[in-house]
Parts: sequence; C-alpha cells; structure tokens
Amino acid sequence: FPSEKPVYEKIKRISDVIYAVSALAVLSPVFLLTAALIAADDFGTPFCTQERIGKDGKPFQIYQFRTTYLNAAKMKKDPGITRIGSIIRKTSVDKLPQLLNILKGDMSVIGPAPFIPSEQANLPDDRLSVLPGLSCYWQIDGTNDLSLAQQVALDRKYIKERSFLTDVK
Repeated sequence: FPSEKPVYEKIKRISDVIYAVSALAVLSPVFLLTAALIAADDFGTPFCTQERIGKDGKPFQIYQFRTTYLNAAKMKKDPGITRIGSIIRKTSVDKLPQLLNILKGDMSVIGPAPFIPSEQANLPDDRLSVLPGLSCYWQIDGTNDLSLAQQVALDRKYIKERSFLTDVK
C-alpha cells in the first residue's frame, strides 16, 4: 500500500534530528521545571516508559513525563493522576520526552501515533509501514473525539500523502 520514498525518508530523518535537537535546546527550561514539579508533587523519577509498537511492528520504549503516582500500580486502589499530572496531560507536556525517541530513531516528528501492543493488535498493520510520530492528522483534528475507524483512516491518509509539504502543514 505505501509507496517507497527513500529520498524523502532520508531527508525526513535528518530533519527530525534537527527539529528534536532544536526543540530539546529551546525547551530545556520546560523539561527542568516539569521534572521538578513532578518530583515535588510525588517524589521520585519524573519520567516513565511504556512499550509501544513502531515501524514494521518493532516494539520500543516510549518516554514520557510521569503523570500518575509513582507507586500507583502497587496500591490496591489506584489514586490516578497527580495534581501536576493533570495539567501536564492537558497541555501535552507529558509527550515532550518523546523528542528523545525521535533522536533514537524510534519515532518521527510527524507520523501515525504509536499504540500499546494490546491496542495495536486490533488495528491494521499497514499503519506500521512508517515511523510513528509525535503528532499526526488525528491528533490535530480532534484527538479523542474521533472514532478508531476515523483515526485509522487519517493515519492511512498521511501514509499515502506523506511528503515534505504534508509534514510542514
């Protein structure tokens, strides 16, 4: 289904690295402040990882700022999201550490969102023909208001139409 675009893919990779390094440099104060606020709200590591499915079905660990209590998984009653965590999620700051995934080559700036293995198991594999992205059509077009079928349709639209101009738009 997706056509091969080797020149585009190579230039996109170079662009992704430049964008990620630039964003990390500019946003480093936001990183430091966010990490400090998370640690103050619920002492412990401000980061968490989660397995996601990437290009060609390859699993990888996605980096995010932690928005839930550190020991929530060990508690009988999950207390949910921390006070600062709800703000971090609403502003999508929790996704900023994914810039490291872009540098590693697990992700791209633009591409279909990476899902956890159990969710990806119910989705078509053609979504995995390109690197997953930090942002995509459906994240911009309505995120949770779209049905899964609409999300998949937008992912397929991106894969079919991917180009430098599409990525800039």
